[in-house]
Amino acid sequence: MALDFSSTKFYYPVNSMVYKGLKADLEKQSRENLKTIDENLKPLELDEKVKNAQSGMINIYFRDPITQNITNSALSTESIEKLKNTFGSFDFYQRKDGSYILNGEVEKFVSSWYGDIAYQRGYLAADANHDGYLNKNELDETRSGFTSHGYFRLYKNKIIESNLSYVESYVKLNGIATAPDGMPEDFKKAQKTLYNEGKFAAPTLALELDKTIKNDKDSDGLILYKEILTEKEMKQQSMDLANYVILDYTFDPTKGALTLLDLLLRDKDALEIFGKLAQNNFDTKSLSKEELETLKKDFKEFFNENGEFDKEKFQKYYENLKEQFVDKSLNFLGLSKQDYQNKTLNLDFNKLSSVIKDIVNTFKEANTTPSNYSGLRLDLSL
Repeated sequence: MALDFSSTKFYYPVNSMVYKGLKADLEKQSRENLKTIDENLKPLELDEKVKNAQSGMINIYFRDPITQNITNSALSTESIEKLKNTFGSFDFYQRKDGSYILNGEVEKFVSSWYGDIAYQRGYLAADANHDGYLNKNELDETRSGFTSHGYFRLYKNKIIESNLSYVESYVKLNGIATAPDGMPEDFKKAQKTLYNEGKFAAPTLALELDKTIKNDKDSDGLILYKEILTEKEMKQQSMDLANYVILDYTFDPTKGALTLLDLLLRDKDALEIFGKLAQNNFDTKSLSKEELETLKKDFKEFFNENGEFDKEKFQKYYENLKEQFVDKSLNFLGLSKQDYQNKTLNLDFNKLSSVIKDIVNTFKEANTTPSNYSGLRLDLSL
């Protein structure tokens, strides 16, 4: 049976958020600093596949939003002009080879979107051989997917109404999306047309950054559903989803494995209590009455039969938890533990925790229905 969409009324979540730039706290640099950066930049060494894919694009340099180290990418002439029209051309420091070092608001804007793609969508972690070019299998590991959810009204084989009311985003391309009723959906099968057309992810970070800057029509650091898809594409996404859930529903349960980001959603409050204790020499008097009750309820093993807190036992647990949190977080972000330990990332535990918290908040904001994440726990001792 084929579904009939000839008289369907389509409703789309046009103002739902799809992607959000990662916060970039970058202070504006002096011209002297930019000149020093210019003089110390080494020639770019790019894989041939990356060079070919980015042919004709303009190299740009800016600070990474997490490490604040200088990184590079590339943009099309159209995107460069869009940025100049939005932010002005003063903060484009042009080098002799025609590339640019970005500064001021334009640097923060580009760095923010770079951070979204590299860390929130997971490009760095997905690039298994670190050559800068993501093949199909590597792209499938990124969290670049998004899909609309809602309901369909069906009469026999006719879809009378497609009423999609919210967007689920940051879905792994080879993973699952979760409908409001909790039914897991194989993302690639449910979104086969846009997936096969490469709509969700470009093969290099620079190509995805260029596309993202163009999609952010008003340059506000958010990409809405109406900015990223045409009405024709919205309709196609809706029809593919209807065909999948009504006619061709299949689901591989092995795709339901939880990620660090999934798990953090539930226990963020507990981690904040731990951090507060650590900042106050593990003295429970630093906690509010509610926080102490939460600690006693969820972590009974750190209290004796008289209700007294075992500071030494908890301190050992916390140090182990920190180490495992760092390992899992760096792996999630695609960053090197050796670079972290050598401090070449300019990233300490507090900053890393803050970054993960920001990503969790973005993920929550991009997925407004909580049915996906109810009851999840974070167990960093695994």
